[in-house]
Amino acid sequence: MEHHATKLKLLFICWLLLVPTGIIVAYQFFPSEPMELYLVAAFLVFAGIVSYFPIIINETPIFLTQWITLVAFLLHGLFYEILFLQFSIIMLMFSLKIKKDELYRYFLNSVMFLFVSLISGITFYAVGGEIGNHTFSDLIGPLIIYQLVNFIANQILYHWSGIFLGKKERFFAKNMLWDFFTLTMVFPLGVGLYFLFNDIGYVAFLVIGIPFISFAYVLRMYNSSERVNEYLQRAAEIGHQLTERLQVNEVLDLFIKKISQVLPVDYGYILDVIGDELVLLRGVEKGEQNIDIMPAIKINQGISGVVWGTGKAVLYNEKAEWENKSYGYMPEGAESVLCIPIFRRKKVEGVLFLVSTKKSNMRNIRFQ
Repeated sequence: MEHHATKLKLLFICWLLLVPTGIIVAYQFFPSEPMELYLVAAFLVFAGIVSYFPIIINETPIFLTQWITLVAFLLHGLFYEILFLQFSIIMLMFSLKIKKDELYRYFLNSVMFLFVSLISGITFYAVGGEIGNHTFSDLIGPLIIYQLVNFIANQILYHWSGIFLGKKERFFAKNMLWDFFTLTMVFPLGVGLYFLFNDIGYVAFLVIGIPFISFAYVLRMYNSSERVNEYLQRAAEIGHQLTERLQVNEVLDLFIKKISQVLPVDYGYILDVIGDELVLLRGVEKGEQNIDIMPAIKINQGISGVVWGTGKAVLYNEKAEWENKSYGYMPEGAESVLCIPIFRRKKVEGVLFLVSTKKSNMRNIRFQ
């Protein structure tokens, strides 16, 4: 917790010194054409929508806004490209529902993408690129160089940011391939939208924007289904392991240990009905098994007690939804909560209590 606070303070100071300065520099020293307010609004709407619904690949959110910010850059200059990209980062952070102790992620990404924009934009101007250029042959050369520099700068800064956060990742990793794939997809779209906008105006946003947003949404849903299939496959493997255990205690130990591999949870508890109380039988917290951490609960007392009494599962996506209903022990930093009754002969004999430190982290889990 203290480590995150130190990062947050350091990055906030860097952000305060660099980002406003970078925006002012882009406005003062690089050519820009004034943008009408309704065009600003159109860019903000499309950039906001695309950023708010990122595609999650390998637990990494990818937001495909560059085809929009690229058009803003080519039409009106570096200042507007930076402005819309910074807005996109804010929308992405809202979408991911980052907590206070994760705010450093916003400041880190904001500074990182500012430098990427400045480096690639300055390179575009240096090789003879001009904003508002309607000639494809004159534009394509500087634009390809701009995109390559943008890609390389993004990869280097992303790698450095990982080192700053203490992540040991190879420079040439799968994330780079995904970034290159998205580049090859959004670059032609951005160029096409730019020239189409020059020909037919605002209708171009509908012609290209709506199909792109639909495609991104379908791709995100496909990725979600892939993750569900992965969870199911892991569940089947654990099921096979459970059938190999003959002792009840072995089954319980394996189940509670493996539950975090099947579902995106940080804490898992099995509560057993003994007499008129719900007693902790097995518990695991971030991979470590804990037993004596939760006091006994009466029926209809707290979240688990209500699930025991009603026989109905409950799902809460964030702390604000359950904090007035909680009673007794709750792990630190809890956000998403899933509580499921365990039946035997149509009678509740126990409760499975799962907790994640991330908001809406179990939203796609279906239960009856």
